[in-house]
Amino acid sequence: LFSDVPETERAQRFFSRLQAAIANSRDPVESLKYRAFDALMHLRPREAQRLMQKYVAARPRDIEGWEELAEIAASAGDRTAIADAARRVHRMSIEGGEPRSRAITLSVMALDLDAAVSQADEQIRLRPDSAVTQYQAHRAYLWAGHSVKARAMLARVQASDLEAASKGLALLRQACADGNVAVARTIQGRLQGADLGTRWLAAETLGEHDQATALLRPLDRPERLAILLQFAMNPN
Repeated sequence: LFSDVPETERAQRFFSRLQAAIANSRDPVESLKYRAFDALMHLRPREAQRLMQKYVAARPRDIEGWEELAEIAASAGDRTAIADAARRVHRMSIEGGEPRSRAITLSVMALDLDAAVSQADEQIRLRPDSAVTQYQAHRAYLWAGHSVKARAMLARVQASDLEAASKGLALLRQACADGNVAVARTIQGRLQGADLGTRWLAAETLGEHDQATALLRPLDRPERLAILLQFAMNPN
C-alpha cells in the first residue's frame, strides 16, 4: 500500500496509527494489546509483557493473545512465561480440534524441551500429514537430543510439500546434530539465495554468530525495529 513511501515515513505513520488506536479504543481490555505492542516497539519488553499478561488474564481463551504474550516474553527473556503460554496454546488448540504447531515452536524457544517433545508427539498423532507440524517436531526432537526420532521425522519433512528453504534448514540442523559440519556448510551455501530469516538461522545453527549479526545489521534502524525484534525470540 505504501511501497512508494520511504521506510522512515512508513514507520512514522505506523506509530501514529498505533497511538490513535490506543487513544480511541473504547474497550479497555483490547487497548492493553495496543499498549503492549507500543511498549515493545519502544524497547520496553517487560512493560509490554506486564500489559499482555493483564490482557490474557481478562481473556484467558484468546489463543492468539497467548501466542503474542509468548513472543513478547521471549523479547523480555522470560522463558517461564513462554513455556506457560506454549502449554496453554497447545492445550487450547487440541481442545479446539486444530492443533497449533506454534506451541511446539514456543516450547523450544522456552527451552522447555520435554514439553516440546510431548507436544510434537501428540500433534503428530493427530495430524500425521501436516508438513509444518513435522518440521517443528523435527526441530524439537533435535533440541531434545532425540536423534533417532529426528532422523525418522526428517525423512517425512523431505518428502513433504514444504518450500525448499525449510527443507534445507531441516537438513542443516540434522547434519549439525550428527557432527557433519562440512555437510552442513555445503547446505548453508545452497541457502545463500534464501530469505534473510533462513540465512540467519543457518548461520546461528552453525555457530557463526558474527555472520548472523552482520546479516541483521541493516535492520538496526528505528524504522526497521519491528522486523529486528522478530529475531530476538530465538534461543541460541
